[in-house]
Amino acid sequence: MAERPREQAAVAARIEAVLEAERRARAAVAAAEAEGRALVAAARAQARRILERGEARLTAARERAEGRVAGRVAALEEQARLLAGPVAVDQATRERLAAAARRLAGELTGGAP
Repeated sequence: MAERPREQAAVAARIEAVLEAERRARAAVAAAEAEGRALVAAARAQARRILERGEARLTAARERAEGRVAGRVAALEEQARLLAGPVAVDQATRERLAAAARRLAGELTGGAP
């Protein structure tokens, strides 16, 4: 009968060892869950930073493009304004145009230029 308390003590010790292992396992699972949550939070923060940086780069690129387009439109409008007005023609240019018109008329009518 002396062995019975000893056996009971051994069984109790093994049960306690199993319970301690279970406590350690639960603690490890809780730590892993916390680490997982921290990793997810860090990944989300990084994704936000990447998104914000991408949006900033797109905004800057769009603003640069809009600036270039606005400059080009202004230049074209100025060019159109200049072309819409009267053109100054000097006497030599008038004479060349008249001669070209006479030659063309001669070619079209079959007459001498």
